[in-house]
Amino acid sequence: MLKQKFFILLILQLIFISSGFPQQKAGDVLKSLQDKFDTINDLQANITQSTDGKQNLAGKLLYKKKNKFRLELKNNLIISNGTTSWNYSKKENKVVISSVDDESTGIFSINDLVYKYPLECDVSLSEDEGYKVLILIPKTEALSFNYLKLFVNSDNLISKVVLSESANSLSQVNISDYVLNNKISDSNFNFIPPEGSKVIDLR
Repeated sequence: MLKQKFFILLILQLIFISSGFPQQKAGDVLKSLQDKFDTINDLQANITQSTDGKQNLAGKLLYKKKNKFRLELKNNLIISNGTTSWNYSKKENKVVISSVDDESTGIFSINDLVYKYPLECDVSLSEDEGYKVLILIPKTEALSFNYLKLFVNSDNLISKVVLSESANSLSQVNISDYVLNNKISDSNFNFIPPEGSKVIDLR
C-alpha cells in the first residue's frame, strides 16, 4: 500500500512538472506582458506576415507610444501618428490618407494587442512551441475576428500573433529582432506625399 501511494504521488508530481505554463494563470501572463510594455516607450522589430500559410509580406516595424507606428514594406509604406494614417504605394506612387479608427491598425497595433483587445475578450492560457500563448476570444461581435493568439516569449515580448478572422482566413505575424527604447524620432510617424504622387484623402 505504501509503495502504491508513493507511485501515485510520483505520477502527480510528473504531471504538474510536465504541465509547465498551464499552471500559470492567464491574468498573470497578461499582466507580465503589459508590465513589460509599460517600460517600452518605442521599439523597432522585423516582421513577416503570412495568410493561410503563404507569406505575403516582410518588413520593419517602428512603434512609439501611444499608438504611433511605421511599417516599411517592399512596395508599401504604412504610417500612423495615432490620429491620421497614410498608406503609400511605391509602385503606383499613390497615397491613401484616412483617420485612425478601431480597425485602421489591426494586427500591427501593439497598443491594441497588449491593452485594448484583452479588455474586450475572454482570455485563456495555453502552451505551444515553448511559448506561453494568450488566447483572446471576443465577448461581443464588436471585434471582427474569431480568436487572437499572442505568443509570449521569455522576455515577455510578443514573438508571434495568430488571427482567425470571420471569413475563416488565418493570418500570422512573426516579430523578431526587437530593439527597445532607442529614442525613435516622431518624424518617423508623419508622412508628406512625394511631389507628383496621387493623393486620396478619405478624412
